[in-house]
Amino acid sequence: MLIQWISLTSRGILSNGYTFTGITSVTATRSKPDQYLLRLPPGLRERIKAYADYMGRSMNEEIVRILERQFPEPWVAGSRIDELLEMLRVLQRSGASEDGIAKLVSELKATIEGIHSGRVTGLDEKARNRIEQQYQEWQEREYEYQQDLASEEYDPIEDESLGRTGRPEKFVYPDGSIGPQREYRPASWGEEPQGDPFEDPFEDKK
Repeated sequence: MLIQWISLTSRGILSNGYTFTGITSVTATRSKPDQYLLRLPPGLRERIKAYADYMGRSMNEEIVRILERQFPEPWVAGSRIDELLEMLRVLQRSGASEDGIAKLVSELKATIEGIHSGRVTGLDEKARNRIEQQYQEWQEREYEYQQDLASEEYDPIEDESLGRTGRPEKFVYPDGSIGPQREYRPASWGEEPQGDPFEDPFEDKK
């Protein structure tokens, strides 16, 4: 059985193909710290490529996007606070634009979530517990609101899958199509129908 390989890098796919291609590129790729020779199970490379092509991304972008989501870089509390303060100073100097404020709010939220999840290090236990308690209270208030917002982290296919199963799975079907796709869903029991599909719009209702 042939084994598929790809050479993963932060700049793009350097080499791909079957065993002989992967083996010949080992010495070239292992000498560089930002590259990694990745061995894939049969068929996975084709599924990744089909999905990446469908979304207008390269294979490398698709793989790195998912890996960065699963393995985020840890933050040190002091450095992270310095970054946020610098963002605030930039806003004060250049004017508080809507995009700038939104970015700062997003980074503040990510920092608080990072403290709760353990991503942010360098805080004493008392401070962490206090922030975690406040974060949990905020989560309860924001839960319903967040359900109505489209997540920037996931693309439309992943959003649809999340809505169905709670997992961002995506599928490449044998015919080459990508799924799951948003489809028509009939009204649930007890919901009012949205108009009569057989109603004549020109009928005189008097």
